[in-house]
Amino acid sequence: MVLAHVAIYVSDLTKSKAFYDQFASILNYKVSFSDDTAVYYSDIDGDNNDGAFGLTVDPSKPIGHVHVAFKAPNIEAVKQFYEVALANGATDHGAPGFRPEYAENYYGAFVLDRDGHNIEAALYT
Repeated sequence: MVLAHVAIYVSDLTKSKAFYDQFASILNYKVSFSDDTAVYYSDIDGDNNDGAFGLTVDPSKPIGHVHVAFKAPNIEAVKQFYEVALANGATDHGAPGFRPEYAENYYGAFVLDRDGHNIEAALYT
């Protein structure tokens, strides 16, 4: 993992956490930290502080749109991520499938979360 952690700003931490919680375990992630201003997810089998992904709320900060790709364990997990995300309020931004424009064996799915962040589950098969 290149990054120690990354966090994105969200408009409603409770609603955003509920959304991300729906597919975190499908992709082998768990909540590693949570308080009134932030929640972080990390690899189920890893160190809680290694490569964590966070959601944070700060009304003084603008919500910019980012792209975050979660590493998926297999193709079925990518499909489940996509279905669960859509069922929980995400907007389609790219159905599950191979993306040869990225790499011959790249498989991914994209959704827009409630704040418009481009969230992806992907793997190299």
